[in-house]
Amino acid sequence: MDRSKYCISAFKSNKSIESNTIRLCHDLEVYIHEHENQKTKKSLEKYLARMLQILKNNHKLSKTENLKVKIGQIFEQYNTIELVLVNITVFDLEMAGVLFHIFILSIDTPLESYFVHNSQNLGKLLITPVSSLDLDLLSGQFFRDLLKHPSISAAFLTLEIFNGLIEAACNQMFEIQSDACVSLRSLLTGPDSSSFINNNSYQILNGLYSCSETNYYVKRSSLKLLYSLLSIEENQNFSYNFVENKENLKYAMRLMREETHCEIKIEGFLIFSQICKIVLMREDKDHLDAYKIILKNKGMLIKYLSKFQQEREDNHFHTIRSQVISFISDLP
Repeated sequence: MDRSKYCISAFKSNKSIESNTIRLCHDLEVYIHEHENQKTKKSLEKYLARMLQILKNNHKLSKTENLKVKIGQIFEQYNTIELVLVNITVFDLEMAGVLFHIFILSIDTPLESYFVHNSQNLGKLLITPVSSLDLDLLSGQFFRDLLKHPSISAAFLTLEIFNGLIEAACNQMFEIQSDACVSLRSLLTGPDSSSFINNNSYQILNGLYSCSETNYYVKRSSLKLLYSLLSIEENQNFSYNFVENKENLKYAMRLMREETHCEIKIEGFLIFSQICKIVLMREDKDHLDAYKIILKNKGMLIKYLSKFQQEREDNHFHTIRSQVISFISDLP
């Protein structure tokens, strides 16, 4: 072995978790510059397999005390995760998948802190499409796996990352669109997302509306997400801002009346039903333009909703429809 390619550590027998992790980091650096060299690739694959064994409790080193802390500290020291993401296209799909799996299994205090402190750069790298669709989709799944960690999820809740996902959702390639839609839902419906949503309600609504102008799938996904956000009690400020603009009510009503796709009509109805629920529960509803529109069109709305999608075989839908009709019927 040419030790000049590595650090001063001799890696005599690679028996410690530290030496294995350092060796992996250095093999990654060498592979990025020499990825066409088969010897370099085999060496990297060897240490990837070993690290995966260790983290899956299938190796004698798996019992190392503070295992993930030690691995995470070295990954942080060598900036390994950013190095991989910046150079992701030099890895084949299988190798990239193993690397992401190792990173996820290694998350503990040091690595979690690393993701939090570098969230904007790492998040942007994960959601920006590269030249390989398979790697894009793999990165999207890695992004969503990271969202399962509350502190990382909170750090990813920024307008820069949100706008990046909106841009990806408007991409010309369907697979990237759909993956971005899944990531948007995961990001905005997490346990600690309400503060971000309430503080950025205007930007979020504009982003979702821009998605609704793309195609059927993205439009339906963005409308379903909008309904979900309106249905979450903690998103009160977002919901109030939404119903205070009468144009949002008009938009939902247009979807119900004018859309040719049945499922988009249903999404429009669900948003309309949530507007009714929010408006009618407000003590100050008399000053809301949305309330005045509903009140003015009470008879027409009851007549329309009574026939709306009558043949649909969906008990949940009919329950909501009956509730909305009841709400409107009880208006003075």
